[in-house]
Amino acid sequence: MYSIELKNLSKSFDGQENILSDISLNILSEEFFVLVGPSGCGKSTLLRMIAGLEQVEQGSIYLQGEDVSQFSPQQRKISMVFQNYALFPHMTVRENILFGLDNKSMSSNQLDERLKTAVEMTNLDNYLDRKPKQLSGGQRQRVALARAIASRRAICLMDEPLSNLDAELREKMRTQIKNLQRELKMTIVYVTHDQTEAMTMGDRIAVLNKGIIQQVGKPLELYNNPQNTFVAGFIGTPRMNLLHLTKINNQIMSDGKTIVVDLDNKQLESLEKHRKMTVGVRPEHFEIASKEDSNLSAEIINIEQLGDETILIFNVEGQQLLAKLDGQHLLNVGDQINLKIKQNELHFFDGLTDKRIVVGGNEVNED
Repeated sequence: MYSIELKNLSKSFDGQENILSDISLNILSEEFFVLVGPSGCGKSTLLRMIAGLEQVEQGSIYLQGEDVSQFSPQQRKISMVFQNYALFPHMTVRENILFGLDNKSMSSNQLDERLKTAVEMTNLDNYLDRKPKQLSGGQRQRVALARAIASRRAICLMDEPLSNLDAELREKMRTQIKNLQRELKMTIVYVTHDQTEAMTMGDRIAVLNKGIIQQVGKPLELYNNPQNTFVAGFIGTPRMNLLHLTKINNQIMSDGKTIVVDLDNKQLESLEKHRKMTVGVRPEHFEIASKEDSNLSAEIINIEQLGDETILIFNVEGQQLLAKLDGQHLLNVGDQINLKIKQNELHFFDGLTDKRIVVGGNEVNED
């Protein structure tokens, strides 16, 4: 078992303001666990604490059930892949991959076997005698991965390893890393600010903001049942539309009544004690409608034609909204369009606390 347990971790660099506040997580053996959040949320600091590169001031870190809070990085027996690859420029690819292994009194045959396995998995056979400056960004990243593979450490920490790569290479490397993790049965903790990476790679995801865990769950749990407005607005591309609406009788509406949506009985019952609220609408939950059936009418201010889908951007009472439509639509900037919001796809959040309002008793785990 190669599990990681974090208990009540807090971190401050000035003794006053916490970078991390009371972080508790259980990361399962052989799990691909993603820490995601905006820049400055504390995710890299948390990863460095797990690695032993940042001192634990409050709380505890357990690896395989053992308290390692005061262990050095070497004692924790963890491999790490950094954003800047952390390769030695004067060493060849072969030497970078095997760096540190000769200190373990391994035979040349054992070293060769580890090198062969790592190189085959990362397709670096033809680059072993090159120096890092002779490699592309993607090749350097594969060298860093190969070094982690050769170490045979069951726990690997990755700190935004793909952020320096172009979009096409990032997509390829995402698949490659995920496949390697499955094949080697590694426990990986992966830090990123890119929620697309988080959604496509993670078995589970922890969303951080301002040093606080906002929600932990599987990708679709976060997407379908965000527990607060931060998670709702952060997870999903394009982002969720968050509307400030008021409930009046059996409807919710914007202040200027540009948006008016009828509520069903379950929604009315759950929203009985709420008047002002934030209502989330995913861009894909708009559809073009007749004027009589529409919830809102707006002028298009921009269009993104993506071939298989069309994204419309429009303003409603000073707020910019996005709608994502399947297929190609011959529309123009400046057109007035009537849209209908799918009533059963709405997300409701308390206007004061920003926390999710559960409709119809469909509770969601907040672990």
